[in-house]
Amino acid sequence: MIVNDIINIAEFRFPKPDFANNYQLPPTPLPSPEFMNIPEIYNPIVLCIILALTVFIFYKLRSRKIQIFLIVLVVLVFGFIKNGCLCSIGSIQTVSLSIADKTYPITISQIFIFLIPVIAAIFWGRIFCGAACPIGGVQDILNYKNFRLPKPIHELLTLVPFFYLGFALLYAILNIDFIICSQDPYVGIFRMTFARGAFIATLIILLIGLVNARPYCKYMCPYGAILKVFSIFSSKPADIPIDKDCINCDFCKNVCPTHAIIPPNTNFEKHNISITRLKVCLAISPGIIAIGLIFGLYIGKGLILKNPDVILYNNAVQSQTNIETLMNNAMASEHKIKIATMIFGLYLAAVVIIKLISLCKIRRNTTYVIDKLNCVCCARCYKLCPKNQNH
Repeated sequence: MIVNDIINIAEFRFPKPDFANNYQLPPTPLPSPEFMNIPEIYNPIVLCIILALTVFIFYKLRSRKIQIFLIVLVVLVFGFIKNGCLCSIGSIQTVSLSIADKTYPITISQIFIFLIPVIAAIFWGRIFCGAACPIGGVQDILNYKNFRLPKPIHELLTLVPFFYLGFALLYAILNIDFIICSQDPYVGIFRMTFARGAFIATLIILLIGLVNARPYCKYMCPYGAILKVFSIFSSKPADIPIDKDCINCDFCKNVCPTHAIIPPNTNFEKHNISITRLKVCLAISPGIIAIGLIFGLYIGKGLILKNPDVILYNNAVQSQTNIETLMNNAMASEHKIKIATMIFGLYLAAVVIIKLISLCKIRRNTTYVIDKLNCVCCARCYKLCPKNQNH
């Protein structure tokens, strides 16, 4: 009798599924090919191998053709087959959130995926951008012409990756959204998931990329902004003629996609002009900092209203239930958001000030040289350099 009662109770709690009301069986997942199922722990090793090959091709063989072959391989395997992974760009968000929230799970593999290209940049510059990044690779393959933007517009747009990086860190640390992944126009290409907005963004980027090489790398990529900072310390930057005997033929400057070829400056500006520019930049810096703080606080107000803890507290006030606990959570979240957005505003101000100061520098090179911060190691200049034809 007791057993029957238990069975009846169980049957009431867990009724049989109704297959008569348009019920659809869930799809059965099929196993992927073996070469696609690389265990996560091996991803950093694969990334190291690709970077090592890129360094060897770029610095030793100095061959654009061989590097293109590696780029095509990376785009096919890690772009279309692996759906955009290895993703050092997206790892910015997981690493930053794990630092802000100790309970957020992160693997050693994800940490290494983020750190390995950064460490490589300290020695060889932005070698990751050269062939190891499938996003950079697909832009390199599809580019047909390289119509360069005027230098003032180019310099202005190079601030965007640092702004984008700031927003990505802010949203990740506050656990709002991973905007690098959700807004990346190239994810739609690799994963073939074109929502309407993503499709339009992807189409625009691709059309621009046909006539302006690597637009995402130059004017959007947040990871490229990080690599640019660490490339300052690179001990072996790229050089165009292998014997450093430049003949000033001007070929390399016209083909460079990132304005990284600095022409010789024979008409040196006077020293006092540079000092005057620097004084102006320093004079307006407090105003830029104030604008940055105001902007950060303005952004913070919007984020506070969207915070789940604040929303729960506002609902509790209306219903007069469990107010005290929810109020404490809401106040803690509001305090965290205010601090984060103030730091974000200061960061944006610092980016603008550093950019203005960098523009005050007078370059005194007498031959063409490569700016290691902006060079993406694409080897286009190697292909055209007359001094490089025998290498």
